[in-house]
Amino acid sequence: MSVKPLSGLHEHARPASLLAIEAGPARAIKTAVCLCTYRRPEMLRRLLRHLREACRLPQGTELVVADNECSPDTAGIVREEFPEATYIAVPEVGLSEVRNAATDTALLLGADALAYIDDDDLPEPDWLEALIEHQARGNFPIVFGAVQERNDKTPRNCRGTCNCLVMRWALELIDPPYFDSRLNFVGGEDALLFERIEGAVKKAAHARASVVQKSLQDDRYSLVGLIGRSFSQGYRHVFVSRTIHPCKGRSAAAWCLRTWLKLLRALVLLPVKAWRPRAYRKVWEHLGAAAGATFALLGGRYGYYRQPPAEKKPGI
Repeated sequence: MSVKPLSGLHEHARPASLLAIEAGPARAIKTAVCLCTYRRPEMLRRLLRHLREACRLPQGTELVVADNECSPDTAGIVREEFPEATYIAVPEVGLSEVRNAATDTALLLGADALAYIDDDDLPEPDWLEALIEHQARGNFPIVFGAVQERNDKTPRNCRGTCNCLVMRWALELIDPPYFDSRLNFVGGEDALLFERIEGAVKKAAHARASVVQKSLQDDRYSLVGLIGRSFSQGYRHVFVSRTIHPCKGRSAAAWCLRTWLKLLRALVLLPVKAWRPRAYRKVWEHLGAAAGATFALLGGRYGYYRQPPAEKKPGI
């Protein structure tokens, strides 16, 4: 089933939210962990088992699994092996659709705070505690954690739904749907949500003590995968600037130019840094980003994530 936007959720949102900002939480908050998944049942099983056996989740934490494949295998894993989790099938295709369904379900379950991680993540045991504790220090609307990938020597700050905590009262300051459907297949829907919240209330915070280990599939670390991810990032930046913020068209063109200048700089420095593998990686990253940004600037259509199958024409 899919979950529709909550009716009546925002009727008294602003006064309650303003009180929350001024007074702060007076009781232990109820947290929901939102997990969005697509065609990765084994990784999801690994994550859910890790959350149950290795993580210190606060008492009463809800687990929400939103499945954008609507797979019987995934549904069976969650319902049979992890009955403590709430499973929802989301037939509407796209990143924003599945994130909105998970968010709406968490709110329906009465969550005061929503933690987001990806199905290919493995959080540290105290990852959620660190987010909640940091949020309580300043009653922040959003708290971002840190992520560490295979090639990272140390965790780096994350600003996305791969590791973050979003307060209910912060969501109530904006109108649903929370994740913009125009970014369903491009990505960046989470960044736009954070921008909307920060436009209504004070800035977010970072909790470096909250660490999630990213375990991307091997093909994401290949040369083709590296260029593809960089192309997507370059395309996304320009697409958002032109589509979501059309008044920033000039900044999109300027950003596109900067990507090519960064590529040129990396090529110039390559002979000096030829002994460092990272130097070659930088060249490919800048090449992908520059190509993606240029493609978007020229009006090209691109979807890095799952897209609905094309409808067959009669007689084909």
